[in-house]
Amino acid sequence: MQEYRAYIMRPDGHVHYRINLVCKDEADAKKHAKALVADCDVELWQLDRLIERFESKGQGRLTQSAGDQNQCSMHITAMSSNDEYRKQAADAEKQASLAHGEVDRAAWLRIAQGFLGLLRKRPQSEDDPKSSK
Repeated sequence: MQEYRAYIMRPDGHVHYRINLVCKDEADAKKHAKALVADCDVELWQLDRLIERFESKGQGRLTQSAGDQNQCSMHITAMSSNDEYRKQAADAEKQASLAHGEVDRAAWLRIAQGFLGLLRKRPQSEDDPKSSK
């Protein structure tokens, strides 16, 4: 079993959330990432390598057939706190520095910028320790 990450992209190009996938192989991961495409594009990554970007056609839904449940497990991580956005941006920047090709490096930097962009747009709440009252 191998680990992959599917990034669900917002229409503005920022990461909405990620889904950790554990699949038997790359073909299985592609199949599951493609099934995640609904109203947003999905990027499938393994470490610092962009495997494929699946573009939304404006229709579809999140599905996983019963026969596939044992071949690929999914863990959805909702992006909710400023600290998590900063951590994910730092992780993406690290992956960019390790990327072998310019295309992969640019994609990781786009992901990092997406997380940093969420910091500027997300309204601060009372439960956010960094918010000022």
